[in-house]
Amino acid sequence: MTAAAGQQSDAFFEPSNVTHNTTPIVLEATNRIREFAAGYLEQNRAIVLVTSGGTAAPLERNTVRSIENFSTGKRGAASAEYFLRLGYAVIFLHRPGTSCPFSRTFQTEVAEHVDGALMDALRVREKTGALVLNAKGGAAASLCAALEAYQEAREEGTLLQVSYETVTDYLLILQSAARCLAPFRQNALFFLACAVSDFYVPASEMADHKIQSTGKHRQRKQADVKGKAEEWDGLTLNLRAVPKCLSLLRREWAPHAFVVSFKLETDTDVLLEKAQGAVARYGVHMVVANLLHTRYREVQLVKASPRARQGRESAEATEPSTPISTCFEVRKVVRDPAQPDLEATFVPLVAQAHYTFISESDQPYGLPPPPLRSLPVPSLWQRLRRVDLADLFMGMILGPGVVLLSVALQRRLLERLRNR
Repeated sequence: MTAAAGQQSDAFFEPSNVTHNTTPIVLEATNRIREFAAGYLEQNRAIVLVTSGGTAAPLERNTVRSIENFSTGKRGAASAEYFLRLGYAVIFLHRPGTSCPFSRTFQTEVAEHVDGALMDALRVREKTGALVLNAKGGAAASLCAALEAYQEAREEGTLLQVSYETVTDYLLILQSAARCLAPFRQNALFFLACAVSDFYVPASEMADHKIQSTGKHRQRKQADVKGKAEEWDGLTLNLRAVPKCLSLLRREWAPHAFVVSFKLETDTDVLLEKAQGAVARYGVHMVVANLLHTRYREVQLVKASPRARQGRESAEATEPSTPISTCFEVRKVVRDPAQPDLEATFVPLVAQAHYTFISESDQPYGLPPPPLRSLPVPSLWQRLRRVDLADLFMGMILGPGVVLLSVALQRRLLERLRNR
């Protein structure tokens, strides 16, 4: 991050500016996240913040017009579901109107929007007055499964859904959420799939009311600027760059958490360069790199190699802003035809990387590791291999009978996990 960008981010997140820009949406989201996180801090569970959807950059305080960074939120919604299956507690931060966990199945199988297609799928039973949903052929099973999974998550309290509207709201909620999750240290995962606006109008520079397109109001504004009234048949906006917060998240807000960001491009030639740049420049642990036209079929997972991570940690200890020349590991992930989503394949790989990160830290700060039931099987196998060494020494003392019993229990546990 350049010095200018760093100064801009610091100014945006100054306490006085944060207080000025904090809205009821930010306050409500912060309180709900704080309460949710507190319930899991002392439990053996990993926690993930999944951000999803696009953002709006308003042009007026009483907003009529805004610049939209569009996103359906399908990737974030699907990913949240798979994190729940892996045993995570999930905070889903999303834009209203975009896809959400489990309800996305109804969008796919019944109707994308609340419109005529949805109305055509509904019927009222004359005798009982019950509302009946007529799903597409073969869709009933997936709809029931989605509803049951959602109700289970609600009953267990493992899913919290909070929303934002503007890019300013999003950044402030992300900051407060990071501070709420910072005590989780290595057990916290940030999965930042939100499509964040690149430009916005600061609140201090916004018009109070709707920007007029014609008439005396436009002429008066022009007169204020140039000292004379003249016709103005266009609109010029002075947009500011949205503050870059990845570096702040990694180094200040939640420095011990595992951070995954996303990079979407249309040009194959620059995709990996941009993804590797995010790893080197901001210190994120992984970047999910994808192309616009193939994003639902394949992604590339980019992270620093183990040797590069050691070099980066040494550099951060001395000079955080020093650029690190590094090498990277790139893994291409293609959608499995047997799976409904690409996320079913790559989210477990993200979780695997997170648990490797946790195991390498050895939990030096006293936070208990996540439960074994939430570990992906390959990572669990690595932990069981460590126990095998203990069995070897135990067998030398207590005899082969104890060893056989211990190994049998391990194999039975592993078999049960694989069958889940």
